[in-house]
Amino acid sequence: MTRYLARGVLVWLTYAVLEHTFASFLRLPASQDAILASWHWKLSTLLCGAYAGIGLVTGGVLGLAFSKPEREPEDACILTLILIFVMNLLASPRPWYSNTSLALAALLAAAILSGRRTGVWAAARNPWVVSLLLLGPLWMSRELLAQASLGARMAGSLALVLAILAGGWLAVRSGLIPVRSTAREGLALLIFALALAGAGGALTAKRRDFRWNRPLPAPKRRPNVVMVVLDTVRADHLPVYGYPRQTAPHLSQFAEDAVLFRRAIATSDVTLSSHGSLFTGLYPSAHGAHYAPGERLLGRPLAPRFKTLAQTLSDAGYFTAAVVANYGYLGPEFGLMRGFQQVNCLVPIREADQARDFYLREGVRRLVIDPLWSDDWELFLEARRAEEINRDAYQALEEVQPTGAPFFLFLNYMDAHIPYVPPAPYSGLFPGLDPAFTYSRFLRAEDEVMSLKRTLSERERLSLVSRYDGAIAYLDAQVGDLLGKLKSLGLYENTLIVVTADHGEALGDRNFLQHGGISVYQDQVHVPMLIKFPGAGRRGVVDATVSQIDVLPTVLDTVGVPVPKSLPGLSLAGRDPRRERFIISESFGSSFWADLHPRFLRLERAIFLGPRKFVRSSTGKREFYRLTEDPAELNNLYRPGLPEAQPLEARLAEWSAIMNRQLKGKPAPVDPEQEAETLERLKSLGYVQ
Repeated sequence: MTRYLARGVLVWLTYAVLEHTFASFLRLPASQDAILASWHWKLSTLLCGAYAGIGLVTGGVLGLAFSKPEREPEDACILTLILIFVMNLLASPRPWYSNTSLALAALLAAAILSGRRTGVWAAARNPWVVSLLLLGPLWMSRELLAQASLGARMAGSLALVLAILAGGWLAVRSGLIPVRSTAREGLALLIFALALAGAGGALTAKRRDFRWNRPLPAPKRRPNVVMVVLDTVRADHLPVYGYPRQTAPHLSQFAEDAVLFRRAIATSDVTLSSHGSLFTGLYPSAHGAHYAPGERLLGRPLAPRFKTLAQTLSDAGYFTAAVVANYGYLGPEFGLMRGFQQVNCLVPIREADQARDFYLREGVRRLVIDPLWSDDWELFLEARRAEEINRDAYQALEEVQPTGAPFFLFLNYMDAHIPYVPPAPYSGLFPGLDPAFTYSRFLRAEDEVMSLKRTLSERERLSLVSRYDGAIAYLDAQVGDLLGKLKSLGLYENTLIVVTADHGEALGDRNFLQHGGISVYQDQVHVPMLIKFPGAGRRGVVDATVSQIDVLPTVLDTVGVPVPKSLPGLSLAGRDPRRERFIISESFGSSFWADLHPRFLRLERAIFLGPRKFVRSSTGKREFYRLTEDPAELNNLYRPGLPEAQPLEARLAEWSAIMNRQLKGKPAPVDPEQEAETLERLKSLGYVQ
């Protein structure tokens, strides 16, 4: 029995380490921006522990079945591994397997059952060789050569199989791979795993070394600019906007030094469009970076003809740098980082990946980890935590501070984005968390809710809100740490600091979840906006409605750079915009959500005038709300000819007619290879279902 237990653990741990090699570590050298995030190591250890547990169970079962073993324990354990691997391929909802994969597995099983122990047969009975043969061809065809032709993928896989067999035979013959020695094989496995982890950690550390990439400009007496975007944070979940939970005490303290804009409206409900507005001062229909069903699955990039805030400040002598967590839309493909001389946009390698379920880890997660570890949300972490973003930003600040050179530093945090996984103690800070509502159950619920098959239960909603609020509290702590760093470096007083969000988040109301092509309701477009002006600048609270298109003119006006007269936004520096004006927000149809329900394949726009809001959809829907009396938009007051609504309806119709003519412009050509790469990025962040 002991021999079976030991061999079972060794065989499965060998497979686990090699699977990590293919699924995680080999992606580091293949991608310039791939890293192992801080949470990777914990999840890797958890998965390896699950594999060891499978080895114990299978070894124990085999030991009981063969009290007097008719064959070597290792042979039986390897046969079990091959059987489970094949079953996983056949059970996958995607056709990952091929006749080649199944034939190879059958040949391996036949080699073991033959009982032969010489030549290449001995190599085929080794857990290292068997694991490599199971994983290698699929990795070659589905990962390394994913964009190649079928012939190239088959040739590459065959070449790898032959190389593994030849190398295994030489290794066994030379004694490099120890045979039938559990202690020696275990030591070899430990050395390999430590070397692999060390190499991955070293490469990650090298990529985290964030330096200014050109000589810093000469010092000028201009304020610095720091812009912080709290991705997916809705205003009504912050205490400075009346939320009863103390989710953001540091932002409440920061508001005492800043101007708090109570009615800040996002130009759209997706990162792509709203960041486009922050960086150009234009509405999404004007700058063009938005969803475009039927034309671009992932959305249009920002056209090169639009000059960004970073480009303008760079031309004015500023050093510009960005450290971002949202690698989906803030990566190089969409043009939003144009003008930043240094961009730190690193992509953490995922542990759980439903798009790559030809690996056993996805099945192990579902069948082993989920039942034993109820809180599986952490397995689906995709982006770097805020503390990692801060760590890289601090390196840049410490380098630029002694020079006195003006800089524009842009930070994007993703912690309030799905899957809402703050670290302890923030993970359990607020009541309502339901451990039984796992991430797997959330994904099923999301499909059902968004397709109108059911509503989110109150228990599920409270659990989501508990996670979401905990994530905001963690973000707030990191923002507080950032502000403290600026103060310790003596940069706080002479820095214009903008803290805002790109959009909000639906948490079950109206059968909506998440964001992006969802709606222009307040939970999606009412965002926080706090601006601290340099020195003894303005402080206080502004009740007038403002927009993200006002951020660019505010920054330029504050630092003394001319504001283009063609921009629709207003500078919020040095004046209180008491006079109300028309503000627009747009939600473009999302092909992703439309796969669940056709209600998402539409263009929806809202226009604001003070507390009045009018909504019109291309489906014919019309809505009118008085937000002061009905902030949750529960009572649609619209009727044809309503005097309050008529000016807004007419203005929106006029504005929409102009924008719709622009939307019909000729789209830029699509690069299929880049589109495929971008699709993978967005899948990992949940933008693509």
